[in-house]
Amino acid sequence: MKGFLTGLVLAVTPAKSGTLVRLAGITPNGHLGITWIRDVRFLPSCLPELPIVGTALRVMAQAAYETWQVGAEKASHVVVYGVRAQPIEIEHTIKKGETLFLKGAENAFTFCGHLVKPAVTKPVGVIEARVAVQGKVDKHFFNLEAWRDQQGVLMDATAGTEVEVTCILRRDRLPERAGHAARTLDVMEVQAGQRVNAVRLSEAAD
Repeated sequence: MKGFLTGLVLAVTPAKSGTLVRLAGITPNGHLGITWIRDVRFLPSCLPELPIVGTALRVMAQAAYETWQVGAEKASHVVVYGVRAQPIEIEHTIKKGETLFLKGAENAFTFCGHLVKPAVTKPVGVIEARVAVQGKVDKHFFNLEAWRDQQGVLMDATAGTEVEVTCILRRDRLPERAGHAARTLDVMEVQAGQRVNAVRLSEAAD
């Protein structure tokens, strides 16, 4: 769940409980690259000075999984907590619409976890899996996707298979479907990884 983000600062929202910093970047993934905007939460002790909008930061971060109830359904997303931040020089940027993104931005999270169900190969050529990662107190669940050269780490993986991966965190917008409004889905796209073992765990279930 540990990782790093580098991005342009789009907004800074101070609060008593901490500061929310919105970063924007484009991260290479061996194909077209991933364009992302991500809010990072900082406790006061982790961000002694507020960053300036338009500058760039490199953030050491932790990713956590949070759930909440929306009517009769359960919703979830990945929250990024900033551990430490430092300003960096801006080398290249790209403007998309009205938003400026840091080109070549770092977006990498590394963790070890167990598949909660067998990996699924989709017709579009991607392998999907859901992984449970044990935190200090709770388990965290992440959606993994493996494309192209990275498919081997998830190919034919069964429930309980343990993997160690480095991923890009992105947020997809899912279209509306009958009776459900459009929603977002946080996905970890595998950039490197390996299987640690393939032991089936009795608790490997969400």
